[in-house]
Amino acid sequence: MPSIASDPAQHNSNTKMCCVIIMLFYLLAIATGDGSTPPRTGQHANIGNIQVWYNIYEPEHGTPILFLHGDFTNGDYWGFQIEDLKSSYKCIVMDSRGQGRSTSSAASITYHLMMTDVVGTLDYLGINRVHIVGWSDGAIVGFNLAINYPNKVISLFAFAANYIISGVKEIGSFALFNEHLTHTEIEYGQLNSVPNY
Repeated sequence: MPSIASDPAQHNSNTKMCCVIIMLFYLLAIATGDGSTPPRTGQHANIGNIQVWYNIYEPEHGTPILFLHGDFTNGDYWGFQIEDLKSSYKCIVMDSRGQGRSTSSAASITYHLMMTDVVGTLDYLGINRVHIVGWSDGAIVGFNLAINYPNKVISLFAFAANYIISGVKEIGSFALFNEHLTHTEIEYGQLNSVPNY
């Protein structure tokens, strides 16, 4: 049986299917008015030289799960997961640097820098160990956290991530992805008063 790598037609078909699945997740995540997003409450923590927005849905003594969103989005995208888990787990969402309600700095945004924001936020909240659920860029940040701070990670569930640049596929030509970017830019403007989308 040939591997996907040895069959370019199958590889292209799988790539397209992955893009469709990711876009469907985006569409489900941006649904509104049906309980899919948690209330837009929360607070900011001074982490380094930025303000990181976070919110906690909890039983006070539940095992913590930190949800890390994908690029251009925000913590509200985890609404369905939080709704299902918040009665048993301490569910924590945060907006990544320069996204959602979090601010940025003059520093170039890197996965390592976003990881240090996560570590700073966990330290600020007094959380020593956490389950991580990461989507896209959030999953890559989760990988970095597991590699560099394994003592902080109970487990990691990562999806829609790549860790090698050769794994990146150009999706800018997909109309659905471009619609998503337009949506997230509008959403950012509604959530954050700093015009640096």
